Amino acid sequence: LFSLRARDLGSLSYGTPVYFRRIEVGELVAYQLDRDGSGITAQVFVHAPYDQYVTPETRFWHASGLDISVDAAGVKMHTQSLSSVLLGGIAFGNGGKPVAQAAPDNASFLLADSREEAFKPDESVIEEFEIVFNESVRGLKPGAEVNFRGVAVGEVVSIDMRYDRKRRSLNVPVLIQLYPERMRSLWPEGGSGPQAIQVRHRVFSEFVESGLRAQLRTGSLLTGQLYVALEFFPKLPRQSIDWA
Repeated sequence: LFSLRARDLGSLSYGTPVYFRRIEVGELVAYQLDRDGSGITAQVFVHAPYDQYVTPETRFWHASGLDISVDAAGVKMHTQSLSSVLLGGIAFGNGGKPVAQAAPDNASFLLADSREEAFKPDESVIEEFEIVFNESVRGLKPGAEVNFRGVAVGEVVSIDMRYDRKRRSLNVPVLIQLYPERMRSLWPEGGSGPQAIQVRHRVFSEFVESGLRAQLRTGSLLTGQLYVALEFFPKLPRQSIDWA
């Protein structure tokens, strides 16, 4: 038996199958609403010998219906089986990692809404920046990728609109999150704590002064969705970051 914590039950019910590599290896045997009403906890039973593939690193996700995502990279579709499309299902996996020691009985896991969300890296350090565009951002959505030299280093959080009374113009502030751990090689001497923050801010400031700018780019002609690309434009007027 393993416990799965989720925001809601979705299309799951008693007897919902559990899949590993598209093989049915277990089923959902119980569920209950959390006492504070913030979510649900489900119990799944994985039959031997497949239970050995559930490790502390295992991720569980909803495999109900057609898991279709449309983003700047195009259209992606995942499904487990015809029965999961019709009746719903739960899948688990280890993201290609070698099977380690099996998880203990009654171990608890998060139940993600999709496979993509289940294997999304856990970011322990987050830096937020506000980027101001003076052009149309149609096609840019929260969750869109922030890309630096071809590497995904963050994502868009929110999109707003602001009127600049001084210049009498409308701007579009876009709040983004950057994940410094994905750019660790840029500040290896940074250490941890306040020292690391100071080093990151110094490096970011130097980059912007050297021409680092954000640019909207089309990620897919099929979907028309945009992403934010960070690139150097050294001939542009000098700018600086306001860390206030």
